[in-house]
Amino acid sequence: MAHVQLSLHDLSRLVVLQTQGGKSRDEIVRVLVARGWPEISAVRFVNTTLTEEAVRAAHAQVPEEDEQPAHQAFSVDQESWRVLLIIVLITMVLIACMLSAYAR
Repeated sequence: MAHVQLSLHDLSRLVVLQTQGGKSRDEIVRVLVARGWPEISAVRFVNTTLTEEAVRAAHAQVPEEDEQPAHQAFSVDQESWRVLLIIVLITMVLIACMLSAYAR
């Protein structure tokens, strides 16, 4: 029976889908070994793929309501800097006016 050539990306997606479908890691490894993969390579590939998928899933979780998304936190920080800059500029103008009045 001829096997279809798949890219590593496609194989990774199949590993994830088969795991979600209830297949164990060992079953998936056996399928890869049957397709000609060395067992150690198949084990590493399946473990790495599932670990990467778990990390992606953890990052994709929606933040809790009391957590502030990063872009909103940046916006508040950016506004704080703008206010601080305006205060510094006003202070510098007042000091310049006071010095010019004192120099007369």
